[in-house]
Amino acid sequence: MRQDGPPVASGTLQTEPGDAEDRPALRGTPRSQGGSVVEEIEELAGMVRSYAYQETVEPLKRVGRFLAFGVSGAVGIAIGLSFALVGLLRLFETETHGTFAGRLSWVPYLLVAVVALVLVGVTAWQIPRRVASKRDAAARYGQRVHGR
Repeated sequence: MRQDGPPVASGTLQTEPGDAEDRPALRGTPRSQGGSVVEEIEELAGMVRSYAYQETVEPLKRVGRFLAFGVSGAVGIAIGLSFALVGLLRLFETETHGTFAGRLSWVPYLLVAVVALVLVGVTAWQIPRRVASKRDAAARYGQRVHGR
């Protein structure tokens, strides 16, 4: 290879004359000295715009998909648990053969409320455990976990 002109920074590709048109430009390669200040500013503005798009819009799209599936799953679980709790209430009211009749008619409602609170408690109890297990797994593989 020939070296004509000023020295080139390390890590860049030196080519024979005529090769530059055949290959894509590498990042960090020196540009020609003939560019004007306006061209440099326009190039900088374009780079800033593309960087901002890359670092804001694309992650927001991924978060949007994650939230869409999360919200739809939560709604589905909430509807299913609501039906299950109403079914449990109907079970206590109809299949106990008058045990909760009269003054004890409030007991089935209390039992269903207790079951619902237990489900909420178990769910809340599992959240920190799962976050910690994900953090531990990521630490084992040298990855960074966002969040807590």
